[in-house]
Amino acid sequence: VAWLENFILPMGFPNKLRAAISADAFVTYANEGQDKNLERFLEGIADTGRRGPKEALRVLYEIVGDDQPQAEELLDLVFRLSVASDAFFVPNLDRDRYLRRVENIE
Repeated sequence: VAWLENFILPMGFPNKLRAAISADAFVTYANEGQDKNLERFLEGIADTGRRGPKEALRVLYEIVGDDQPQAEELLDLVFRLSVASDAFFVPNLDRDRYLRRVENIE
């Protein structure tokens, strides 16, 4: 996973993803007086599927860091996500092959 974060996914991706999908905890947990990071994160993940493509696009836009991202920025992110998801499940990963795939899009 660390290799994917360092070489395939965009710089700072884990933090940007966490910030983009963490649901607002104020309403849900205001009366409990505690911050539940795991619950917020999981709720955010669920929302990207439950709320349809609009929510998923909002998360992608937020990860790119722009309200009006260029098509190239979104395509780069989505391509890197697809390469990372493919590489994540491959036993005996040929890292050079995956690096070449990502480098060829730039």
